[in-house]
Amino acid sequence: MELLGYAGLIPFLGLAGIAAWFYHTPMADLYGGYNLIYGACILSFLGAVHWGIAIAQAAQPEASYRAGLSDEKFEMLAFGWGVVPSLLAWVIVAFAPDGYALWLLAATVALVGVIDHRILGPMKGFEDYLKLRTRLSALATLGLLVTAWAI
Repeated sequence: MELLGYAGLIPFLGLAGIAAWFYHTPMADLYGGYNLIYGACILSFLGAVHWGIAIAQAAQPEASYRAGLSDEKFEMLAFGWGVVPSLLAWVIVAFAPDGYALWLLAATVALVGVIDHRILGPMKGFEDYLKLRTRLSALATLGLLVTAWAI
């Protein structure tokens, strides 16, 4: 899991480096757009994690790590929150004014990480995931911020 997670940073940091190299040129704008698209995809993936957890839990005969929530509340939280990151990413990509989209996406990646910690932190079995997620979200946010600065 860690290797794949860190490999997922290559586009964030690589595109940020390329955009910074071409600081304030049309090439920087091009690579900034690529990072924007990649960031939106990653936010959708992060929301899908919650759907996976809810689906896995629904298949269990007994709730194993729902942090004291009833079946209905857990499913409403997991499925509801699971769509929010992708919707936020879509709003940013579709409607954010030029020059602000990457900044907003960076803030959203960080915010989604904080909310995921609040949701998954009380549940059993997510400690290692959340530690990795903190590092990955911080570096992804950094890559988006560097890209936003460069364009």
